[in-house]
Amino acid sequence: MAIVDVNNESITRYALYHHRFDSDTNHFRWFFVEAYDDYEEFQEIMNSVCQDLESRIQPNHSPSKERFIGRTLEPESKQKKFPGHSSYRKIIDK
Repeated sequence: MAIVDVNNESITRYALYHHRFDSDTNHFRWFFVEAYDDYEEFQEIMNSVCQDLESRIQPNHSPSKERFIGRTLEPESKQKKFPGHSSYRKIIDK
């Protein structure tokens, strides 16, 4: 797996985040999971965690607030061209 440092701004990173319950704050919040440098591998992981989440959701119950999202983090040079622009993309919720 091509796991990379999310803070390495010299490459494009595909970051995986998990929206789940935080017992410390007693609220749902986003947690960073891992970052990848290969989009296809990132998609495989995203599909895997989404399938796992779907299998844990019980039928006939209201949907959980638990979610996974992916975020494309461009290299630093590209980020400076478009200040304030985030390449945020929701990947779950089929």
